[in-house]
Amino acid sequence: MKLLKLVYMAHGWCLAILDRPLIMDRIEAWDYGPVIPAVYHAFRWEGTHNLSEFPMEEREFEPDISKLLENAWDICKSKSAIQLSNLTHVEGGPRDKTYGLGHRFKGIGDDMIKEHNKAKLRKARNI
Repeated sequence: MKLLKLVYMAHGWCLAILDRPLIMDRIEAWDYGPVIPAVYHAFRWEGTHNLSEFPMEEREFEPDISKLLENAWDICKSKSAIQLSNLTHVEGGPRDKTYGLGHRFKGIGDDMIKEHNKAKLRKARNI
């Protein structure tokens, strides 16, 4: 589900760039990637429907978080669910490290997500 990947990635960028979480929900290592169970259970029956068809609560975010979310959306909006999934399944990534230890459904800590994303930022800045 594309929504899960987008929320997970935005959360990781928020940790790495703003040094604070976007969400407080638990993130777990599942077969198909890192999953936020609360988001999964809220939307799993919607399948591939366009979420713009569903009423959503309007939220105001702090300006730095709004900017981060806008940038994340600009980067990811054209990517397919499979492409996003590939980005969250990278070897040595948080899901891989947790799931690879045989800990299916084990929580992936924010510290691991933050460090992974900080490393990606450092690498991108050196290119």
